[in-house]
Amino acid sequence: MTMTILEHFQKAKEVWTNKKIIIDAIPSGWKKNDVFHTAVHGTNGPASRNIYFRLVPEADDFGNVAVFLNKNNQFYQIEATDRGVELTVWCNHELVDKVDAIIGEYKQKSLAFLEKITARKEKKVDIIKTIIIVEKIDEAINSAMNKENNRTVYYSVGKTREYAANIPLLMNASGANLIQLSMNKWMSFMDQMRSKSPDEAFPEDKIKQFCGDALKWKKFIMDFLDGSAW
Repeated sequence: MTMTILEHFQKAKEVWTNKKIIIDAIPSGWKKNDVFHTAVHGTNGPASRNIYFRLVPEADDFGNVAVFLNKNNQFYQIEATDRGVELTVWCNHELVDKVDAIIGEYKQKSLAFLEKITARKEKKVDIIKTIIIVEKIDEAINSAMNKENNRTVYYSVGKTREYAANIPLLMNASGANLIQLSMNKWMSFMDQMRSKSPDEAFPEDKIKQFCGDALKWKKFIMDFLDGSAW
């Protein structure tokens, strides 16, 4: 039986070299889970694949966890703990000598984005909500790639569209209407699949097309966050 990507991660954790750093300088008035979202954005990219997300209730100070497979096929995890936000990278033998550089770059980008938001604190809530949209897109892509059932993929995309529609800061950005149209197109298709065969796997012949469009959504929003429009 072929291992799932999450099973591969669990196996890699046992044998690959790892490096961990902690972001413990939490800005006043911020939860550690807020800093978690900025670290997700700082380390994420169009070529990174999320393989696991756990988001706790918004009122909680810590507890969020995310695991990604990066463009170099190395795993990394971001976790909000009582000590701060922990970033852990696992590298195989091919990149073991670069583990310090990889995690150093992740930390630098995470702190730079955190500083950008703290300088515009009136936008903090909307920006974190916008990061969560990207996280929802990542979850939807992972659900489709794992060939989960139509109901699961439908709800993943539904959450993404719902979050996006409720953030005027994002929806008023140039080009956002095209992203919304693309989301609506896929929602219509997935609604049909959910109604017809909710427990069947997401159609294999649609995975590449859906993931391609979803990656465009992801890139658009990440570019917006990294830009100066807000």
